[in-house]
Parts: sequence; C-alpha cells; structure tokens
Amino acid sequence: MHNFSSFIDELVDGVKVSDPIREQYIEAQYEELLEKLITFGGKAYPKFGNVVIMAGGAGSGKGFVKDTLVGIEGYTFDVDELKRLAVASPMIQKRVKKEMGKDIKKIGTNLTNPDNVTKLHTIVGDHLNLDSRRMKTLYTSIMTAPPDRKPNIIFDVTLKDLQKLEKITRQVSAIGYPKENVHIVWVVNDIEVAKAQNKDPKRGRVVPADILVNTHRGASATMNDILNMGKGLRKYMDGDIAFAFNKIGVDTDLEKSGSPNSKRFRPRHFPKGVGINKKFKGAGKGNIYAPEIGKSYKFKEGFPIIGGEYLRDEKGKKIKSLKGGTMVHFTMPATLIPIERDGDKPSAGFVKPAGDIRLMAPVSLKGYDKKPDGYIRIMAVSTANASTSDSGKGGQYVVDANYFYVKRRGKPPTPVAKLEKEIRMKITKYVPKGIDW
Repeated sequence: MHNFSSFIDELVDGVKVSDPIREQYIEAQYEELLEKLITFGGKAYPKFGNVVIMAGGAGSGKGFVKDTLVGIEGYTFDVDELKRLAVASPMIQKRVKKEMGKDIKKIGTNLTNPDNVTKLHTIVGDHLNLDSRRMKTLYTSIMTAPPDRKPNIIFDVTLKDLQKLEKITRQVSAIGYPKENVHIVWVVNDIEVAKAQNKDPKRGRVVPADILVNTHRGASATMNDILNMGKGLRKYMDGDIAFAFNKIGVDTDLEKSGSPNSKRFRPRHFPKGVGINKKFKGAGKGNIYAPEIGKSYKFKEGFPIIGGEYLRDEKGKKIKSLKGGTMVHFTMPATLIPIERDGDKPSAGFVKPAGDIRLMAPVSLKGYDKKPDGYIRIMAVSTANASTSDSGKGGQYVVDANYFYVKRRGKPPTPVAKLEKEIRMKITKYVPKGIDW
C-alpha cells in the first residue's frame, strides 16, 4: 500500500487524453484513495517528525491495519519482531543457554504452544531487555537529527494501561517530538474474531487465552480513559486519534493489486483504430481483449464484473444493477466513451473542473457479436478470464474501511458520552465486558 505513485500509475494507466485531463483524473483518484487512509495532521505519508502508537489487543490485526490503512511509514517497534530476531540469532541462543539454561531456538520453533509464547516473552523482554536496548540505540541517533528530519516512529503495542502511554510519550518528547505530532490508532476487533485468529496456525504464535482477553480489555479501558481526559490529555500527546474497526468482511475490504480481481480493463485493452479510442493515450498498447471489426475473437466467454456494477445508457445514467461475477461481453465495435462521475454527459473537450473522467464501453449479456444491452465502466470489469497473461503490480490497497477520528491534532478528544450511540454500541459489542462505553 505504501507506494502511491506506482499505484496511481496503475490505476490511471491509459487515461491520458491530455496533460490537464490526466492531472484532473489523478487528483480525483488520489483524493478518493486518501479518503480511505488514516492520515496524521491532515497529511498522507508525512516523511518526518511523527509518532504513531498502534494500540489494540492481541490478534486484533494491528499489523494488517498498519500495512494497508495507516498513511505513514517509519521505524517500527514491535516486540514480536524482536522475538523472531532473537530466536534466529546464534549469539543470543548461546547467551540464553549459558545464563538461563534454556534453548531459545527450540522454544521459538513452536509458538503455537501458548506456554512457549509466554517463555519467549519473558526471555526477550524481562531477561534480555531487547526492546529497551533497541529503543535506546534509536533514541540516541535521533537526538542528533535536525528537528525537521527526525524519522517517523511507529509503536506496535497493546496500550493496555496508561503507564505505557506515559512512558512512550515522555520518551519521544525528550528526544524532540512535539506533542501535536504524537498520534494513536486503536484497532478495534471483535474479541471472538481475535480469539479465532489467535488460533490460526498461519499467525505463527498463540497467545494464552486469558492474556489475549486481558490485552483487549486493557486497551479498551485505556482508550476510554483517554477520551475522557479532555484537555488533560495534552500532557501526554496532542495529535490525532483514530478508531479503526477491523472485522474483515464487515468493517474492512481489501483488493490485491496484481490479483485477478485487480486486473481491470483499461484503454490499453481496447483497439486504437475504433471510434475515438485513439484520443486516449495508451489505447491498443496492451493485450487487446475487446473485439475488433473483421478479426477473429478469442474471448467469447466474456469477462466478469468486479464486486458489482450498473449497466448504463449512452449518457452514463444507471439503468440496471449487475451482481459481481456477472459475465459481460464487449461488443463490436469496442468504442470507448467518457462519462462523468455523476453520469452527466461530458463536454466536447472532456474537461470539467474537478471532474472524475471515467470510461465506459458497450456490452452485451449474451455475446460479443450481439447487440449491446447498454454500457459499463471498463474499470468495473476484470481481465481475469483472458487467456493471454497481463502483468500486474503487487501489494494491497483498501477499497472500503470503517474508521473515524475521535480527536484531531490540537483539539481535545471527543468524550465517550458524546460519541454517536451506534459507535458506542459497536465498541461494546466488540470488546470484552466490563468497560462502560
């Protein structure tokens, strides 16, 4: 998710009628993507000077949210990552064997055993104190960095008590990070889902059930206290605070760039010599999947719609709803037609301020050689059924997310009592019982 420039290029590939139009199109798509990102200080991917505390109970999916939804990159402090490094280090293996009589490598090979997870945590945290040592090393280097060149830091913690908040904010403040640049993202997942994910062998480790529940209850209690601090929170931090619900399929949906789902039709898949297609730079430069007049057609099975889409009339007005997976056939001649986001007929020059120019083409639900049933936005159709390979870029991006801000930079937090009733009810449903939301 973190390479916006390449992703935007993939998204708008071929939509290059002119530089002004391309700029308008990119701007519209970029703004749409930013709406799905959690940003800090109103900026996506600030390069320097921010601290983000990723809070949430074990198995809540903090790593998932950080990688796909949080608009920042930086040094990440993650105790679980330190554990993996410690297990793989021959020097640490030797030291632990000598000082504690334990085989850390053997312990680390079976982290589906909750007892081993507890043992490893004790060794890495309490005995070796690796997390504190790593922090000290980084903090020492940061202290000498110019105020405007201090790297972003991300803390992956449960935040199960206020003491942890006090410790982190005190430390980062001491090395030059202003309080208004310290932010929190609380990942809120259904406790029952977290329990199930905790047992998933793909996760690689199993946290003891009582500890898992305790981390979720603690994170909930801490965030409840934080919201009710009012202006008193400023002694710790004064940046943004976001709550991110993370029940996959309910709160967050992903699309994988390079997967069949993301191999969408673009102008490069349409013949250049048909209609006004040549106006769109890139047309005809890829694998031609849309039918051309007078040529043998290889893709008679059609192509599936991604997610769900509307069949439209020639002006872009919606006329019929089509379910995801519905097979459609681009018809001859496969002519591209520009439309606006709202379905209005575009101007002759295809230029409209703040307009989101999209392309549609005629389709049939029966066959490529049949009369069109209407028009469909080409980016709503997947090339997955094409027998000819089409390269795609890797990575994931969020297509739908459920998060909200309870505090903005420089502003006091929203008290729990003033949160919308639906939000409080949802939090109560997700977290362990005992905290009054």
